[in-house]
Order: sequence, then C-alpha cells, then structure tokens
Amino acid sequence: MLKTDESEPIPDYAARRWAAALVCVCTARKDISTVKEWSDALHAGHSTVRAWCRAAQISPKASLDCGRLVRLIIQSKCRETDLQSLLNIVDRRTVARLLKRAGIGDSLTSVPRSVRQFLATQACVRSDANRCALMKAIEGRFAPGDRESTAL
Repeated sequence: MLKTDESEPIPDYAARRWAAALVCVCTARKDISTVKEWSDALHAGHSTVRAWCRAAQISPKASLDCGRLVRLIIQSKCRETDLQSLLNIVDRRTVARLLKRAGIGDSLTSVPRSVRQFLATQACVRSDANRCALMKAIEGRFAPGDRESTAL
C-alpha cells in the first residue's frame, strides 16, 4: 500500500480486486487449474479475470500458480493425505515445474507449512501490495477457530 503524508494508507484497489478474485482459487473444494475454471467459479468472464490480473500487474498463470499452492497448504492442514492428491496433476514432473515456477523447490516436501511463510518465500507474486492484499483477503475468509485458519 502507498502511504500519504498523513500516514493513512492509500488503498490499492487493483491489488484488492485481484486478491478477492484469487481467494476463490485458494479456498475452492476442487483444484482450479485454468483461467476458464477460475472465471466460471467467480461467475465472471475470463477476459474480466485477465483484466483484474493485468491491473494488478501479475499474469493469470502466476496468479493461478499462487492460488493453487495456497489452496494446497490450506487443504493439507484440513486432511491427512498425500499432497499430490490435492492437485489435479497426474505427472510428478508437472508438479515439480509448478513448484519451480513458484520458487519453492521441486518437491512437495519443500512446500511451506503456512500461507504466511509461503507468501514470504514464493516467486509467483512479487508485489508487496498484492501479497498483503491476498493475505488480508484469505484471513478475512476464515474465522479464528476454523480448522483452515491453522494454515495461515
């Protein structure tokens, strides 16, 4: 967020809009792997989702990579299962490419255990405003006692 002389932050509306849309991917019951699936889940056009990403200066692919991995972290706290079973990816090499694009290694054992830790170390979302907006949007989605909130 930008600061003014009065120390009142200037809202970054593009980052907030992007984060609000990406929370849909992060909290989805199923793995959302395409912009079409993402836009369908939001009941928005795919060109609208792409425009929100452009306005926040991040690609739709990087956004999806981030959202899918945040979802993986949240879901892994809710159920004991093999992490790859939470992704709609068959080939481990594809999983390794996803993790490498995110800058967190090439194996599911390298996935951070919390969303906050992931956002601090990943390479998908470079903008501080976007990372901050996403964390706030995710925190706003879960009540403090929710099982999912332990992943934050």
